[in-house]
Amino acid sequence: MNLYYILEKYDLLELDNDAAAGIVSALSLRNIESSDVRTLFREELLWFWAAPNTMSGSIQVAIDNGGLPPELELATGELWSSLFGGSATVIRTESDNTIAKRIFDGIDALVILGVMSKDQCESLYALGGGLQAPDTSGADVQQAKDDKAAQDAADQAEHDRMQAEIELRDDWDIAMSQTGAEEAFYNGNKTALIIAINEAVVILGATNA
Repeated sequence: MNLYYILEKYDLLELDNDAAAGIVSALSLRNIESSDVRTLFREELLWFWAAPNTMSGSIQVAIDNGGLPPELELATGELWSSLFGGSATVIRTESDNTIAKRIFDGIDALVILGVMSKDQCESLYALGGGLQAPDTSGADVQQAKDDKAAQDAADQAEHDRMQAEIELRDDWDIAMSQTGAEEAFYNGNKTALIIAINEAVVILGATNA
């Protein structure tokens, strides 16, 4: 997918390149259904109800053991609310870039801590069609902006060229009409046509002087 289009769609063009890259890297192609995540988490023994009031799985173990930093506890709390607290039927990893970034950072941290595997992370985002622009860097964002600026300049140059061509052809047609070139064509009079063309050139030169 065109990176500049993504930046424009999510109003990220005015952000610092690195900040924009971080958000773009966190966006899935579509929002993820909470029910699908619950199924995945249970199948992978990551997070699930072991009993009516008891959570289990590797994520819960990390929480219970105090193995998560405070900022990650906030992200997992939000995720729990969406998955098990009934606060959301979908996790907005596509339609809300703030939520998407927070969820992605949380999942990424779980991978770094060894609570989740990279494959499990990829399986999670596959539920949303995969990531739109994974591993985007600030340099990638700047390149996308530069490429768009170059394309805009090329498009404008072509527009200007076409406009100049149209105007010149109009001036030429008017000049040829004024000198009787069409009548010379009609009469098959080569001498008159040459004279008319030469006079049209003079008129055209004066018009564009």
